[in-house]
Amino acid sequence: MSANTRTSARLLARATSRTRVVASLGLAPAVALALAACSAPRERPGPAPSQPAPVSTGDAAQSNAKGLDDLLGAWSLDAFSADDAPDPARAIRPVEITFSVDDATGAGRLAGSGGVNRIAGGFDVGAARRNAFKPTPIIATKMAGPPEAMLVEDRVLAALNFATRFRRQGDRLILADNASDLLIFRPAPANQPED
Repeated sequence: MSANTRTSARLLARATSRTRVVASLGLAPAVALALAACSAPRERPGPAPSQPAPVSTGDAAQSNAKGLDDLLGAWSLDAFSADDAPDPARAIRPVEITFSVDDATGAGRLAGSGGVNRIAGGFDVGAARRNAFKPTPIIATKMAGPPEAMLVEDRVLAALNFATRFRRQGDRLILADNASDLLIFRPAPANQPED
């Protein structure tokens, strides 16, 4: 065997060994997801979508607060808007997210359950005043769950990261991207009015 062939064989063995270590640590899916997220454009090219004119209340500050007020509170996932989406009832625990503003810093916060893991992150409060949704990186604990529950959680996390706007429709909160609705929430049980 030539020196070049032996060197190539050693490099291949090292690369294979490293791949096994990464796979055994469970990092391969995370790396693949991170690379996919980095390569996917956050915003679609083209002209910015037109925003509906705010309802005139005579007070600009009150009008700006309306969008933010529509978002704030505790919400339970009612449905995904896509036909091929998993059933949220397949999650281990209810998908619930609370949107709030930190009193000390004024920063937007989101926290709750993705269906299996606890999730947390933030959002741009200024954008929320205009019914725009700009999340900061969303993190999650790393517990494993049944495949169906993990599928629900993966869809929730992806939708939260790609949502660009929100609106209220009756008592529902709808998170959407520039093209379609993504997540439909209802008030969390603790926030539902008593009958």
